[in-house]
Amino acid sequence: MTDLSVLNRDKNWRKIVGRDAVDKHKRDEEIVLRIFSLFERAEKYEKPMKEFLNISMKENRQANTLKFMQFKDRFPIVCKKFIDNFGEKPFHLRGPMNLAAADCIMAECIKNYDKKFDVAKKNFESLMDDPKFREDIFFNTSDASVVKRRIDRVKTLFKE
Repeated sequence: MTDLSVLNRDKNWRKIVGRDAVDKHKRDEEIVLRIFSLFERAEKYEKPMKEFLNISMKENRQANTLKFMQFKDRFPIVCKKFIDNFGEKPFHLRGPMNLAAADCIMAECIKNYDKKFDVAKKNFESLMDDPKFREDIFFNTSDASVVKRRIDRVKTLFKE
């Protein structure tokens, strides 16, 4: 079992995803990889997403880089904080989980895992109501400019 598949089985992550069982095609594990990739190297994002993820996998094949170790330690902590503050399925905006919202928000929360999430909770609701952010999580979601804009907006989560 890979480190990503272990993280994918985290009970709070499963609540965020909205399914108890892991996806046999590893789609939910790919979401964990997307979050890690944006956590690790968002500033280097270039389209296509698949290539961006492949580079992250290649650079962290042994799962022993400092960034991956930080991610691995913080991921379950952030998933727990997410459930405690935002409830189950916080990224299910129009039915299924919105990957564009999940990847950038979770990556930013993992970067700020040691901060209080009560501020993030208030800002999360505002962010989800922001028409420009909603556009960025529903349209052209893999364009480099849109990813950068999403990430820039998400950085406001922990601002008081």
